[in-house]
Amino acid sequence: MTHPTPALRLFCLPYAGGAGRIYADWRQALPATVEVCPVELPGRGTRFTEPVHTALEPLIDDVAATVTAGLDHPGQPYALYGHSFGAVVAFETARRLHARGRPPARLAVAAFRSPGMPPAASPLSELPDAEFRRFLGDLGGTPRVLLEDEAFMELMLPVIRADFHLAETYGNRPDARVGCPLVIFGSADDQRFTLPEVRGWTHHTTASATFHQLPGDHFFLHSHRDLLLKHLATELTS
Repeated sequence: MTHPTPALRLFCLPYAGGAGRIYADWRQALPATVEVCPVELPGRGTRFTEPVHTALEPLIDDVAATVTAGLDHPGQPYALYGHSFGAVVAFETARRLHARGRPPARLAVAAFRSPGMPPAASPLSELPDAEFRRFLGDLGGTPRVLLEDEAFMELMLPVIRADFHLAETYGNRPDARVGCPLVIFGSADDQRFTLPEVRGWTHHTTASATFHQLPGDHFFLHSHRDLLLKHLATELTS
């Protein structure tokens, strides 16, 4: 059986501390015309030995280069999806590539406050290790068995803290916009960001903006993956 040639490549950015493998099972769940391309950030996954970025601009340079290298030719259509911290990275990467004349066909962001809002008043990334680990456990993105693995946490805490620091210090950019259609996902049960905070993304595009409310907590991309991907597939193939 011959599969259709992918019409669009979807580059997926992980949440704080996440590796590209969190998107591994998206390949089978989206239409064959959409090729899922998980983006691996330095300091984790297949790039574990590389130093993690502690400033946003070098990270965006890194991701923009990854996306550009992942396209067969300059005019090939692509889209970006970013969850939580990944939303910041996806948004700023879209802006960087638009400035270079290579804008995405779509940008999808999920589970993060809009760029126009102020940075976090009380940065969680500055908590002592024990408190920070308790917070991560309550948030639910890191399996309990890993949080209790001292060797693993010694390696990963600096990576997670670095991502959280970039996420928490990002904001106060009311005029920042992309020039492509923007798709936004949020949940009323997200323990990190309220629906109004997430819905604020609608002001950050000069094109159309679509908001989808999903059930589930901050990590609804796992607990309600099928519903998320149903909406995403419709947006990407419309």
